[in-house]
Amino acid sequence: MSVVVEKTVTVPVSLTEAFKKIEAFFRQKLETTMEERNLSPEEGYFKVNFKKSIISNGEVLTIRLKPQEEGVEVQMVSASTVEKTKYDWGKNDRNIRLVLELLGVVKKRETKGVYYPGQR
Repeated sequence: MSVVVEKTVTVPVSLTEAFKKIEAFFRQKLETTMEERNLSPEEGYFKVNFKKSIISNGEVLTIRLKPQEEGVEVQMVSASTVEKTKYDWGKNDRNIRLVLELLGVVKKRETKGVYYPGQR
């Protein structure tokens, strides 16, 4: 059984605005591929694959956007691609947090690192 994390939130933005933000973000990321995407007046849909890495066997993130009176309802499901995965080391949670940060639901985590002069 693979590791699955689900979350549903309502965000005070329009359907098209949320769709454009998510699409633009995942198009520029090298470690992901957008397998499916669809936008209609009733809903938006994404299926994003995260590639394998040293700490992960890869994940599939499914996002459904449904318009509501107060904004858009965002349903997210992140699941490991390998069925026998027992631990995801928080990778599925981070995938969902990426979308929440992108839509302004949670603050972006500050990454601490080494400061190199001339680098932003």
